[in-house]
Amino acid sequence: MTITVVGTGFVGLVTSAVFASFGHTVFGLDIDEQKIIALRKGKTPFFEPQLDQLLHDSLAKKTLHFTTSYEEAVTLSQLIIIAVGTPSAESGGVDLRFVKSAITSIGPHLQPQTIVAIKSTVPPHAVTEVKDLLEKQTGQPFSLATIPEFLREGSAVADTLSPARIVIGAEDDAT
Repeated sequence: MTITVVGTGFVGLVTSAVFASFGHTVFGLDIDEQKIIALRKGKTPFFEPQLDQLLHDSLAKKTLHFTTSYEEAVTLSQLIIIAVGTPSAESGGVDLRFVKSAITSIGPHLQPQTIVAIKSTVPPHAVTEVKDLLEKQTGQPFSLATIPEFLREGSAVADTLSPARIVIGAEDDAT
């Protein structure tokens, strides 16, 4: 399976490296060109046990690729995982601008039957907003899945490989 993970921060990079370590072709997609250049060289922007090894092994096996091109990554993928930051808004809620920006950017390049999953921390009502935005971008109906993360700094790779729980929210069984 070819997977694109939008966002190469803590959650996105760990997710990308773990999926690539299982042999999936993974595109880590980020708008920060300097971060992508460093990741292509195997340089992680933070320390996380086991991450450097997964990154180096996956780069060597050519299962992990880093890009700033939505077109390159999204058109080739069967699964798109949104793993961008969701900072707190001044109102105390969640600021969804990065999630909405990612959806707006992937929309024109999505292929039919592509699964879109939100790993970013979002409140339940936001899924409807994101789905509406995605359908507006593509002109076709889409089902979304949410796969919230439960990662702890210092054990994120281990938490991903051996999760204490798996939670998936989806509108239909096909997703």
